[in-house]
Order: sequence, then structure tokens, then C-alpha cells
Amino acid sequence: MGSLSLRNLCKHYGATEVIRELSLDVGDGEFVVFVGPSGCGKSTLIRMIAGLEEIDAGEVLIDGERMNEVAPADRGLAMVFQSYALYPHMTVRDNMSFALRLAGVSRGERNRKAAEVARLLHLEDYLDHKPGQLSGGQRQRVAIGRAIVRKPKIFLFDEPLSNLDAALRGQMRTELARLREAIDATMIYVTHDQVEAMTMADRIVVLRAGRIEQVGTPLEVYRHPVNLFVAGFIGSPPMNLLPGRIEKCDQTGVHVSLPGNVTTFVAATSDAAQVHHEVTLGIRPEGLRPNPAGMLRGITHRVERLGAVSLLHAELDGGARVIAQIGAIEEVVPRQRINFAMDPAQCHVFDGDGQALVPVGSQSSEAP
Repeated sequence: MGSLSLRNLCKHYGATEVIRELSLDVGDGEFVVFVGPSGCGKSTLIRMIAGLEEIDAGEVLIDGERMNEVAPADRGLAMVFQSYALYPHMTVRDNMSFALRLAGVSRGERNRKAAEVARLLHLEDYLDHKPGQLSGGQRQRVAIGRAIVRKPKIFLFDEPLSNLDAALRGQMRTELARLREAIDATMIYVTHDQVEAMTMADRIVVLRAGRIEQVGTPLEVYRHPVNLFVAGFIGSPPMNLLPGRIEKCDQTGVHVSLPGNVTTFVAATSDAAQVHHEVTLGIRPEGLRPNPAGMLRGITHRVERLGAVSLLHAELDGGARVIAQIGAIEEVVPRQRINFAMDPAQCHVFDGDGQALVPVGSQSSEAP
């Protein structure tokens, strides 16, 4: 295993700043996922760690040693790409052991290590197959196996599941989680898929425009987003966001008025919270429930039946659109009047700059 430290990293392409004064520490054995929208710099960042992109400023440290001038092959890393990049004329055994061959390892030792890794990845029956004879999931496992045989300090994964269908992605998430436990390695994983981030990571690093927006465990980032961007990006379906105004505030929290003559209390505060300031109230779909006595009123549009749960889409009086998570057997039809109740414990308030008011008596995850 190995630790990683990034210190004030910067990267420019011409006049475009892609990575901006970015710092992060990853501990031994951590599984850290970089997640963000396309163009946020996550793939550039992992390539800078690997030595495949030049660093314009800042430092990459592995186990405390500066790596900026160290060649990619000498950094003790192994990288798995979105494309499998397997040699089509080689067998699975030869693909997985090719790096050992270049390092001068004997054929017997290469074959032993390839067989060992193949057992770990359930590929022992395919060692004599060529990539064209394998499924997409099997080929991705071969690519991962090729990284494992090198016994690197840190594994880097750059969107490795993007080319797989939904069923295979789910299967491979489980395989990667099992693999992480089996080899007890430090892993850094890049994805735009928040489901991958939420289900696999010890910590999530949310990126936007080359900067870190928030770092925390999956549940910390989900339950306590530090700003509107994280609130809207993490969660599927995303958090409902309603325009509001602070009517009253003190050390216990804020009273927020919403369209439709509705006022709700949220136990959150900050130095920036002042009466009459415009704010945004956020609530996850599971915190919004149909209830005849509910304060929010609107009209239903459609229901997405997902099996165990359903997603109810509605438009509130005042024009805001919301999504509520309801039970699979709840009967709701389009174009009917409906009332919603909110769970105050699941409400978030964001100030005019998009920053979250901090829940009273709680500690949120790290934000730059």
C-alpha cells in the first residue's frame, strides 16, 4: 500500500486552467473516488498523479517522496483505463504477465503470478483464451489483473466501467469491492457516475472546474452537501431545490418562507443568515411525502414505477417542480391535486452564494 499527497497542483492548457491549486491527502489502504461532471478535470488529475500529464505547479508525493520528476514506470503505480488496451494476439496469461516479462521475470514466475491473479478474478478457466473470446466484463478483469500482478503501491482507475452495460457495471462494482478487500490496496478511482462513487468509496472527492468542492464519506456528502452544486450533483434523483426567504433566524435555526404561503423551520444557521435574505431550501425526494395535511400543495405530473419504490413528479403552487419518493403500491394518478409534507430533519438551506447553512450541533464533511 501507499499514501498519496497532492500539494497545490495546477495544470493549464494554453490559457485554460484545468486544475486549480488542488490539495488532497489519501491514506494507506483508502478507496477514494474522484467524481464530477464532464470537463471538471478528474481524468487530467489522475493522469498527473500517474505521470502521464506534466505538472505546471505543485507537488505529487507518494509515501512522502516527491514524484514530479519521476518517470511513470518508476512511481510504483498501476493504472486501469476506460479502454481495456489488451494485446489481441496474446492470451489472457500473457496479457496479465506482460509487464513482468518486460521486467525480466522468468517465465515460470510470470505464469505462477498470472495464475494466482486469475484465481482472484475468477479467470482461471480463461488463461489460454485471447481477448476476442471474452466478454466485456472478462476483458476488464484481465486489464485489472494486469495491474495487480505488478503489486503497485497505488491503483489508479480512470472510468474503467464506462464501456460496460448496466448489468455488467453493477457486477463489476461488486467485483472491485471484493478485490479491494482481498488485496488491501490503496485505490483512486475516477468516474462521472455517482452510483459508482456512492457504492464503492471510503471517501468521495467532488470536483468542479478543476477545484475540490467537497471531500467526505458517501453518506456525509449525501446528507450534508456543503453547497448547491454538491446538493444538485450527488443523489439520483437529485435534491429538490425551492426558492425561499428567511423570515426569522437565531442560534437554533432559521424560519424559511416558501412559495404558496408556506413557512418551515430548519435547524441550521451561519453568520451569513439574515432576515429577508433570499435562500434556497433543499430536500431529498425521500424527505417529501404525500400527506393530505402537508403544507406544500401542487399537482401531479407522472409516476415512475421502479419496483420497490416509485418516483412522483409534481409541480407545486408557485411553479417549482419536485420529485418525491413514494411506496411502490401508492396509487397516484397524473393531474390530481396533492399535498406534501416535508421532514424538517432532511431539509437544507443554502444562502445567496450557494453555501449551505450548517446544521445546528453537527459537523459536516470537509470543504476547501
